[in-house]
Amino acid sequence: MKEHRGYSVGLIGCLLLFVLMVPALSVPTGRSGAGHDETAVRHRPDPAMTGKLAEPDAAGLANGTWTAQTSGTTHDLRCVHFTSDNEGWAVGTENTLLHTLDGGVTWTPVTVSGLTADKGFQAVRFLDANVGWAGGPQCVVRTRNGGSSWDKVTWSGSVPVLYRLFPLSESTAWGVGRDTLASMQAYWQVRYTFNPDNSLSQQYWTNVSSTVLLDVFFVDTNTGWAVGTNGKIIKITNALGASPTFTDQASGTTEGLRGIIMLDANTGWIAGTSGTILHTTNGGGTWNPQTSNTAEDLDKVHFIDALNGWIVGDGGTILATTDGGVNWAPETSGTGQWLRWVHFVNDGWAVGQEGVILKRSGTVTETPPSIVTSPQNVTICSGDSTLLAVSATGTPPLHYQWYQGSTGDTSTPVGADSSSYQTPALTATTTYWVRVSNSFGDADSAAATVTVVTSGGPCDSCAVLLVSPDSSLGDISQLVNDLSAYEDLDVTVWDNADGTPVLNDLVPYGVVVIGNNTQWGAAGLDAAAFGNILADYIDAGGAVVESLYVQSFDAWGFGGTYLSGGYSPFTTASLDNWDPDDLAILEPGHPVLEAVSTVHDNFGHQDPGVRGGAEQLADWADSDYPAIAVNDRVVALNMLIFNDADWTGDVPRLLYNAIKWLCSTSSPGIESYLPHFAQEDGAWLTELTLANPTNTPQDVTLEVYAEAGGAPVSTATHTLAAHGGLSQPVDELFDSWELTGGWIRLRTATDAVKGIMKFTGLFSDATSSLPTVYLTAPRLVFPLMESTAWWMSAFALVNPGDSPVTFSVYAYTFDGTLVGSFNDSLAENGKYVRFLSADLFGLVSLPEKMFVIIEANGALTGFALTLSSDYTEIVAVPAVAYQE
Repeated sequence: MKEHRGYSVGLIGCLLLFVLMVPALSVPTGRSGAGHDETAVRHRPDPAMTGKLAEPDAAGLANGTWTAQTSGTTHDLRCVHFTSDNEGWAVGTENTLLHTLDGGVTWTPVTVSGLTADKGFQAVRFLDANVGWAGGPQCVVRTRNGGSSWDKVTWSGSVPVLYRLFPLSESTAWGVGRDTLASMQAYWQVRYTFNPDNSLSQQYWTNVSSTVLLDVFFVDTNTGWAVGTNGKIIKITNALGASPTFTDQASGTTEGLRGIIMLDANTGWIAGTSGTILHTTNGGGTWNPQTSNTAEDLDKVHFIDALNGWIVGDGGTILATTDGGVNWAPETSGTGQWLRWVHFVNDGWAVGQEGVILKRSGTVTETPPSIVTSPQNVTICSGDSTLLAVSATGTPPLHYQWYQGSTGDTSTPVGADSSSYQTPALTATTTYWVRVSNSFGDADSAAATVTVVTSGGPCDSCAVLLVSPDSSLGDISQLVNDLSAYEDLDVTVWDNADGTPVLNDLVPYGVVVIGNNTQWGAAGLDAAAFGNILADYIDAGGAVVESLYVQSFDAWGFGGTYLSGGYSPFTTASLDNWDPDDLAILEPGHPVLEAVSTVHDNFGHQDPGVRGGAEQLADWADSDYPAIAVNDRVVALNMLIFNDADWTGDVPRLLYNAIKWLCSTSSPGIESYLPHFAQEDGAWLTELTLANPTNTPQDVTLEVYAEAGGAPVSTATHTLAAHGGLSQPVDELFDSWELTGGWIRLRTATDAVKGIMKFTGLFSDATSSLPTVYLTAPRLVFPLMESTAWWMSAFALVNPGDSPVTFSVYAYTFDGTLVGSFNDSLAENGKYVRFLSADLFGLVSLPEKMFVIIEANGALTGFALTLSSDYTEIVAVPAVAYQE
């Protein structure tokens, strides 16, 4: 228990052993001051501190109804997967493959030609109604036409045995298992690739002995997890790269871990032997046990959202939860057979020994939309834009249409199909509302009034929101008083009684300050959900000051996309340092450190790293651990500023500087991209034209990047007059210029500003143009690429993010034939340009016409370029996004 810093190692060991020996007990999450348990507060060493374990109340879940279906087989079924409530697949021993088109009323056996009975199936999973993979001992099969035909590869002898399979794309899947049919001495992970000739390439990674991996799950084409015996958990990253990374995660158990599901990169559950259930909200940084109230071996877990989930296991066990696993309760299966897999769409199915198939109907209620929170009134300074957001419930998918005007006035639609809407720069008070719809109805929000002022309020001060569990479970008056003393800060403390903030709650504020000396859950705040919202807020132009223990390695840490998406300048810490220390300033000229000379911290700090692309401003003199790091949206302080903070010196001024520096750049903005330029005397000329059609001046910030990525090489800001613009060669837009090629990012306050690139080959006078590109997406399409004696095609990709991205390139002919594929990666802010050639795919030649699909683990932008062989004609076309 983290708060017992002062106990001896022996006592801590005894306490941990006691917790492991009594799985029915759980650690409560609330404590601060009298009347609360201590486990939620992070203390410095204090031998007087004590804690206790408490047993939660029993679950009060309704018992769902499971009905047996006729499978037509007595063979053991090992896996089931549905693509809709009607169509699904089940697989098992003796080469059993079953298919249904009526929700399981009828199951039809499917024969894969050439498979013998020993090639039994262990796993099946479909990417969509057409593309699916299945596999097991000594075989892998794939369909690309909904099961009408199957590509297959089999093998025999002492070769790895596949237990589970997870496809990432039509051509690539990952599997886990053990090393041979006769041995249990090693586990392995394998990446399968179906080649254009339907042969199968297999790349194996065998890691340690005496462990067998039993399940694997991916949240995207880059990131996955594998679990197995002896409590083994492995996180897989760079899954499509030449050298994937495997990172062991601490499970806290030696039980066999048999099934895993991840809802996203942060939130997931694992099921295992002896009633083991584990849960994470930080991508596996910590796995916390949940109480199953059973000693049965559990096999597979499935969640349809963050609250509703099911687990199946030995003896016909089915457990259900409606609160994310805080409470699990049994549901009657009607069988004593070992259930091996469970899968839900709206209805759910479980399969097991001797051909058992069970169905649970009506899991998701058909509910029309309901507005939870309408977009909120907000006041902005003239010329600014703002973000409006709505919160709604109802059966997904929900769709959104925003309108300008009063509720019910549909004459002026605006925005896209999104729960938020970024207004243009406004000079007059305007109202907006949104209609939310699904298959079962629609709901209209109240109208939000965006009041525009020219002085006072948002024009002269910065609105600051403090969010911390300490505000209700501790004393943060020192922080509030210090910030409120500055007249140009308007400070608000979030009321934790209102629950986890949503995007609407953050939009009115220029800066959100977070930190904690209390576990977030103790105050009823969901750190993972808030981390997701905070990332959305930053994407919309908001800014954050973070402090301890946001980057903590344990239950005090934050969660969600804020951490996993790299928004913080810090990486996760691994230990605590309780020694007093003094600030050592590294960058005294930075605005965050203006008039800051002395800071002494008596409480302690941690050892986070500094993320690539961030700037470290100070460290702690004795420990050398980073103290302050910044990026363009976040200032990170490695010190406690909320409850129990213990410091002297210029901390109030440091916080004020951080807030004002962020607030001055925190108005929501629009990004667009010039994904490629070539600027070389006598060879290439790239010109940029920008037009401002609004009746107010608009600032445009330009950042130019080298192809290798990293920080911008040069930055410039230009003011476009009302109804004015500019048109210049790109090298004349910057005070310093040293590149012949790269890309440019444009930042504006409104998407009303439009741009176009003119690209000229001076040696041939060939000219092409391309609009500045707003689109970024993880899946891109280049609809036409040509490879003939006269035409050649290239594609350019740009990674506008601050983290590396891996991607796959697939080329298809127009009859649906896969020409070939390859994998590669892009550095942060990097550019990738390639002519389409046979060599890229390891082929002798290419078809004359084809199209290209890019699938990445992050958002990319780009365009295709088609050139004549003598460079006298050039055509540039932006990439198109698609979503499966």
